[in-house]
Amino acid sequence: MYDAHNKQLIWRGVSSDELSNNPEKNEKKVDKDVDKMLDHFPPK
Repeated sequence: MYDAHNKQLIWRGVSSDELSNNPEKNEKKVDKDVDKMLDHFPPK
C-alpha cells in the first residue's frame, strides 16, 4: 500500500503457494491469503 500524499510505500504483504487447475479453488485461496495479510495491517 502506498501513501497517496507522498507516494511512499507504507506496507507490503507477500504470499506464495501452488495453484490448482480449479479457478474457484484458487480464488478462495487468494482471498484467504489476502485476509491473513490484512490481519497485520496497519503495522504496529
